[in-house]
Amino acid sequence: MKSKNDVKTDKKVKKTKKNGFFKNVINELKKVKWPDKKYMVKYSVATFGTIIFTCAYFSLVTALFALIKKGILG
Repeated sequence: MKSKNDVKTDKKVKKTKKNGFFKNVINELKKVKWPDKKYMVKYSVATFGTIIFTCAYFSLVTALFALIKKGILG
């Protein structure tokens, strides 16, 4: 059975954990090495290039199968 002192201690612990959480989040965000402009441009171009290539590939495969299904090529 908890005494009044235990209940007060529990409330303090919960409040401390909450404050500690946000302090820890801020401290972790300060440690993050954010990418520079050169890095972002390089990998953004690579990403968009991959997306365009993949879209073109699957569009061509779909068109090829559509032609085969219609009987034009097969």
